[in-house]
Amino acid sequence: MRFGVLVAAAAGLLWGYVYATKDNLVQSVHPLGMLAAFYIAGTVVLAPVAFYFRHDMVQIATTNTHEFVTAVAGILLAEFCIMWSIALLGGTDAGLIEVSYPLWTALFAYLVYDKTPTTGTLVGGLLIMAGIAVIAVTKPPEKTVPAAPEELNEAHSEK
Repeated sequence: MRFGVLVAAAAGLLWGYVYATKDNLVQSVHPLGMLAAFYIAGTVVLAPVAFYFRHDMVQIATTNTHEFVTAVAGILLAEFCIMWSIALLGGTDAGLIEVSYPLWTALFAYLVYDKTPTTGTLVGGLLIMAGIAVIAVTKPPEKTVPAAPEELNEAHSEK
C-alpha cells in the first residue's frame, strides 16, 4: 500500500473525530464564533511553522496571487459552511455530505486545470452523490441555529 493512501486514510479518521467534536461544541457556541476560535488557535499553533516556511509563503503569495487569494477565500467559506452544516444537520450527516468534495475537486481540476478524472473517480463520485441523495431524502427536519450568542444563552437556560 502506498504511503499516500495511509496518510489520506489518517486524514479521514481525524476528520471523523473533528466532525463529532464540532457537533458537540456547536451546541453551545455559534458556528461563526467556533470558526473564529479554531482559526485563532490554528494561527498560534502554526506560527512557528509559518516562520520556518516564510520564504515558501511569500513565494506562493506573490507568484500565484490569484490562486492563493481564491484558495484562502475558499478555505474560509468552506470551513464556515462546514460549521453551519454541522449546526443544522449534526456532525454525522454533515460529514457524510461534505465528503462530496472529491467529485467537485475532479470537476474543478478538469474545468480549470484541464486534468481528466479517471473512471474510478467518476464512479466513486456518482456513488457519493447517491449516498447524499439517500441522506437528503431520509433526513428529519433540520435544527435551527441561533443567530446570536444571546440566543444560545437563552436556549441553554431553558434546558
